[in-house]
Amino acid sequence: MVFLSETRLFGRRAANLKRRLGFDGMAYVDSKGRSGGLALLWRDVWQVRFRSSSCSHIDVDVVSDSGDQWQFTGFYGPPKKKARRHAWDLLKRLRSNPEVAWICGGNFNEILSPSEVVGGGERSLNEMWLFREALDWCDLTVMGFVGPKLTWDNRRSGDANIQVRLDRFVANTSWRLKFRSAKVAVLDYWGSDHRAISLQLKPMRRNDNRSKLRGFRFEPLWVKHEECPGIVEDSWKKFHLDGSPSRLVSGLSACAGSLRRWGSKTFGNIPRKVARLQKSVIGEKMILRLRRW
Repeated sequence: MVFLSETRLFGRRAANLKRRLGFDGMAYVDSKGRSGGLALLWRDVWQVRFRSSSCSHIDVDVVSDSGDQWQFTGFYGPPKKKARRHAWDLLKRLRSNPEVAWICGGNFNEILSPSEVVGGGERSLNEMWLFREALDWCDLTVMGFVGPKLTWDNRRSGDANIQVRLDRFVANTSWRLKFRSAKVAVLDYWGSDHRAISLQLKPMRRNDNRSKLRGFRFEPLWVKHEECPGIVEDSWKKFHLDGSPSRLVSGLSACAGSLRRWGSKTFGNIPRKVARLQKSVIGEKMILRLRRW
């Protein structure tokens, strides 16, 4: 299942998107002029029943191939503050019975804390509070994730660059209990100014390529090394992405393996070094305290 926002498509062009991308089912909202537009696409392994839609959402009931049922909402928060406040009211109206498993994902166009933005001017704490209040009212909690924290980049350089975490998945307690093994991954930009975010429902098998992603930690230190971009690029050149989740995860697994091997060879065991430094610092602090006595 794929949710797209800001498609800028309407009428026949929007309807043709399903055929062009090779999906079996689709629900969409026409764009208004050169902005907006939403689309939700799925394959026949999912049973999808349409619930409602607007310029800010597409809401459906889903039954997976394993028989699990839940509510999914693809959500888009308007860029303008006033309209975004109406969107939070919409989110509250979309809430079903608390016992219904519900997950919501997309570009909310708002952050939850100042730590989710780098660059630009100060953002309104009140707007953040309104977003948090809406999520709390709906019993929606932000899903943890692997990958980069910031999901939108204005693509400008130097001091003009702004990066923000706008895209995420949020789920209620019932959904989290139903899908305890669900994993969220923040992926690449792929030609957009937003990173794609992926949700994996099924638990990973030991003999599956996906198991290689377990325990993978991307070290921020790596990006400062001149060889890092080449390692990532060379790894992805070996994979032709055909749109299938399995192919995507295989590529991610291979890239993670390449980075892990290169990082270990170039920088050594970083967690072990950090642990040694921490012990050293603690020891020095104890010595200073003893001297003060």
